[in-house]
Amino acid sequence: MSKRLLGLLQVQTSIWAILRLLRKGVAPERTTPRVLGVDDWAMRRGHRYGTVLVNLETGDVVDILPGRETQVLADWLRAHPGVEVISRDRAEAYAEGARLGAPNAIQVADRWHLLKNLGEMLVRVLAHHHHELKLLSQSLMASPTQPVPIPAQSAAISEGAEPRANPHSHRYARFQETHELHKQGCTVSAIARRTGLDRKTVSKYLKLTTLPAYRPRQHRFNKLLPYQAYLLEHWQNGRRTVRQLWLDIRALGFTGSHSVVAEFMARVRKEQGLPPYLRTALQAPVALPILSPRRAAWLLLARPDQLNEQDQRLRSALPDLHPDIRIATATAQRFAKIVREGLLHLFREWLQQSLQSTLREVRSFARGIARDYDAVRAAIALPYSNGMVEGHVNRIKFVKRQMFGRANFDLLRLRVLA
Repeated sequence: MSKRLLGLLQVQTSIWAILRLLRKGVAPERTTPRVLGVDDWAMRRGHRYGTVLVNLETGDVVDILPGRETQVLADWLRAHPGVEVISRDRAEAYAEGARLGAPNAIQVADRWHLLKNLGEMLVRVLAHHHHELKLLSQSLMASPTQPVPIPAQSAAISEGAEPRANPHSHRYARFQETHELHKQGCTVSAIARRTGLDRKTVSKYLKLTTLPAYRPRQHRFNKLLPYQAYLLEHWQNGRRTVRQLWLDIRALGFTGSHSVVAEFMARVRKEQGLPPYLRTALQAPVALPILSPRRAAWLLLARPDQLNEQDQRLRSALPDLHPDIRIATATAQRFAKIVREGLLHLFREWLQQSLQSTLREVRSFARGIARDYDAVRAAIALPYSNGMVEGHVNRIKFVKRQMFGRANFDLLRLRVLA
């Protein structure tokens, strides 16, 4: 494009000479802002990053810096005194750089990042309850207009608890044995040797407080679901040769073996009609909605006006799946309300209660908030956020991609600041 433009303008020089002239230019100086927004952007994702500084009162980019380390921000702030408020994300490097470069400035943690960290805490709690979430999804799919039934909780570990009466009670016995050996001080490797379990299985058991119900393998007739109507129709019309039926559905795309069709037809003959579990197989299979931990966390933190009727029913049912989910949900929703509505007078009480929570994930999140207490408190009390900075980050990425192959930092900085 540049070469064609030079030809149209009848400029007898190369694009590299033009770029060398541009690099000799000096970026315009911007006045030091009173309220500064700080965020990082990627020169090459995972390898090299930069820092963008934005005046949150005027919306202008003040400067972009090579790197996102503590010293980079601290040096710029020392060279530009006068910054009174610094809005940033939760990165410790920016927090320390702001403290060193502008010790008197008020640091404000970005509210979007606070809620993002809150959602990640909920995801970690919900990740221990995949099976309960799946049962909840299936219950809703089976009865979309009825109140959502709550799946039974798995048996909790307690002194003297009896194993569940089912064919897989040996799993529960080994699960209990794993926790008993851990209480005695045995390492993961020692427990694996004594129980015969894999080390990964031992580690998984030790992370759980309840043992999820056994999930059997999928039925071998799943491949036949699209062809069962065809088989039943031809069987009822008197065409009962299994091999011929198998050849027919193979021509329609079936990839299973002859034995699968033979076993299926044997069951049909035994019942002398349509077995009860196949009545729904004549319909096209419907994919169940997957309620993942991430989606469940979004449902619990979303504003009520963002949810439809089905989502609201799921949201109300989620806390009843397990006591841990109920505790994490109450803690997270209360903090989200404090941040969104600026309820500063409730913040200290929430923090003290969360630091003493019975859930490790809640305590870990609360300790991170306590380390950044002043900035989080300012985020609740003050109106500043990094939303405007994120918009400039997207613009920098766009400019960088336009300059693919020659987007060195010096030229990119000139384009952004010019």
